[in-house]
Amino acid sequence: MGKALGLTVVAEGVETAEQGVFLRRHACDEVQGYLFSKPLPPEEFSSLFRPHIFSPPLQPDLSSPASALKRDSAQAMRLA
Repeated sequence: MGKALGLTVVAEGVETAEQGVFLRRHACDEVQGYLFSKPLPPEEFSSLFRPHIFSPPLQPDLSSPASALKRDSAQAMRLA
């Protein structure tokens, strides 16, 4: 019914892999439940993501080969 209305379908209380497979096969958009994790205090929750957080540098690394290629290409265009 949610899909027919153009809504995002979220299943709560998913506890087993079989339930997850069933929901995936039936086009459920998102799932949550003990299959993934028990409820966590905020400190523990944020620590799950800390190793995966990536913050790009504010300035490009001009010594990298990709930056050198872009720099050389831009210079060649200016000279043309």
